[in-house]
Amino acid sequence: VKVRNTGGEPARNVRVRIDVPDAVSVKQVTPNTKIENSVIAFAAEEIPAYGEKTYTLTLEGRKADQAWFTVRMAAECLGDRPMQTEKMVEVIGGPK
Repeated sequence: VKVRNTGGEPARNVRVRIDVPDAVSVKQVTPNTKIENSVIAFAAEEIPAYGEKTYTLTLEGRKADQAWFTVRMAAECLGDRPMQTEKMVEVIGGPK
C-alpha cells in the first residue's frame, strides 16, 4: 500500500488500517506492527510534502478465493472524512 502526499504541506497523524480477509494469512508486515482480529493498524506517521510512505504485506493463501481487502486512511488534513478503498486479490491456492 503506497500513500502519497501530493500537497505542499506535511500530512500529519496519517493512520493506515487494513482489514485482512479470511482467505489469506499475514506472514509479515513492514513497518512491523501488531495484527489484531484480522486488522493491521499502522502507527500514526507524518508524510512530508510531496512525499510518500509504503506499507508492505507478505501474505499466504489459505484457500482459493477472492480476497477483498479494505484499506482506510485517516489524517489531520482529512478531518472526520477518512479515505477508504477496497482491493481484490485472486487467491489461486492454499498453503503448501
